[in-house]
Amino acid sequence: MSAVRRVRLIVVTGVTVLLAALSIGGSGQLAPAYANGLPVASADVSPAAASTTTVESVIADDGRVVLLLGEAPSSMTSAMGFPMYQYATSGDDGATWSAWQQTSRLPRPATRDPQGGMHGAVAIDGLANGTPYQVMVRWGEYVLGEMVLRGEPTAPFSVTPVAREGSVFVPLATPLRAVDTRVGGGKIASGAAAARVVDLSATQVGATPILPAGAVAAAYNLTAVTPAQPGHFRIMPDDVASVESSSLNFAAGQSIANAAVVKVAPNRKVRIDNRAAAPVDAVLDVVGYFMPVSKATVAQKSAGLFSGLAKPARVYDSGNPGIKAGGEVTFSVRDELNGALGIVPPGATGVAYNATIAAPLGGGNLSIAPAGQPTSSSALNWSVPGDKIANASFVAVSADGRITVRNNSGGTVRIIIDVTGYFSGTGQSFYPLSPTRLFDTRTFCDGAARPSSGPASAGVEPQGGECDGTIRAGTSDQPSRVRKWMRDDLYFTPPTATAAMVNLTATRVTGAGHLRMFPFGQQVPASSILNWTSAGQTRANGTVATVGTYSVPGFGSTPGLVEFAHYSSFYAPMDLVADTYGYFN
Repeated sequence: MSAVRRVRLIVVTGVTVLLAALSIGGSGQLAPAYANGLPVASADVSPAAASTTTVESVIADDGRVVLLLGEAPSSMTSAMGFPMYQYATSGDDGATWSAWQQTSRLPRPATRDPQGGMHGAVAIDGLANGTPYQVMVRWGEYVLGEMVLRGEPTAPFSVTPVAREGSVFVPLATPLRAVDTRVGGGKIASGAAAARVVDLSATQVGATPILPAGAVAAAYNLTAVTPAQPGHFRIMPDDVASVESSSLNFAAGQSIANAAVVKVAPNRKVRIDNRAAAPVDAVLDVVGYFMPVSKATVAQKSAGLFSGLAKPARVYDSGNPGIKAGGEVTFSVRDELNGALGIVPPGATGVAYNATIAAPLGGGNLSIAPAGQPTSSSALNWSVPGDKIANASFVAVSADGRITVRNNSGGTVRIIIDVTGYFSGTGQSFYPLSPTRLFDTRTFCDGAARPSSGPASAGVEPQGGECDGTIRAGTSDQPSRVRKWMRDDLYFTPPTATAAMVNLTATRVTGAGHLRMFPFGQQVPASSILNWTSAGQTRANGTVATVGTYSVPGFGSTPGLVEFAHYSSFYAPMDLVADTYGYFN
């Protein structure tokens, strides 16, 4: 019986996806379709000939098609323990077909594998945007080094990838305060229904809006001010109902900040959701924004493309005892302290950095600005004497490549600045995504909570997928290491992406320690990205994760991999949560 094809044209946030019926084994099923990381429809599924391959959902976007597949029949898995996938494409509505080709194998995210099993994702890359393609997929396995196709393929279905548009970063010389609940609006009450809507199109002095019309994302610094109860904030576009991704974690009485990037709704509004048990004051400062390339000025396009560094570069360390109360220091970000010159080239307009403070004598904050530019906005906050805490963000630099850091506390504090990338006229565009969870080591693949002791307490090394356990204990000189994929949940991060904008949260820590992050294939850097000083703390930091590529001879390569090194006090395991907000490509 021939399949009945039903074609739909769907437009969501500027991304068009053309879908036909997916014909797979069985009937009366639906295969969800996605665009821009969000569900947009369910593709009709019509009865087809017997097939051993099922397609659960389809993504068509920017030169690629991704198919999330159902579980492979146990008889179709290879001796190595996993199935392989083959695809064939047609550009002339099925008149002629390509030869069967081996796919790019992708890891399946835990959120789409509630039952585990031999699932997979097929990525077909190198397609022409705007061209409709017919696609079929089937299982296969290696037998004596040769690929053998198994079972019946899916019936043909049609997809049309459509290009996304990248954006360029526009740093603000002086951060703009979007909201301070202490002076207006009152504390943010608890729960999604009480989330505070923040209008980033609001005008400032001189009738200038915080974000100009057309901006698609904001780089921000969010501060929780002396909360009465522990909890976290979530920040999201105003047109997204809810997210599970946290943006800032805080303890009772702790004033703390975290910086990241958030996609904005077309009306330039975002929402701040308080997940503490009591109302909390919040301060939101915007340090820059992202403008689509087609709407950016010539000057913006020649200054707002990102280049990530292979490893963080330490450009400043005050040493001990540090910078005195009320003191400031101005320095160049172009050269590394170890003598490496030109890590940030002349002409760079801004940098991505990670600031760390250590051994403060009391609570306070840092301000970071281009040299010669005053600012009253904080870039890093702390409350506890002797703490060690980090916060990453973006900052514009002066024409000669310098920034100024000021200690706004009542005592001396050690300050460390690491640069992770820079903005200039050459590099990568930014593609914002709605906040999406990448992984959470506190849960099993079926979503059940994992005991905090976990397999890590037995010294089991996680293997680097989405279903790993607690990151096992390292020591102060011998870290434990784990690999993680920096892909969004529905694979809208393409294989050509060079870096992801992520928020990392260390939680259920069992002793003092820190975490270092670096592209897979690189050496462990000297710079940390997350720090904590005692058991029970939860610390978050939004940062740029430059990725590496994982390759296995004979099985191809998969980009998008980073590695973490966990240094801790004696045998102190931890958990790690990562959320993504977009990627550079």
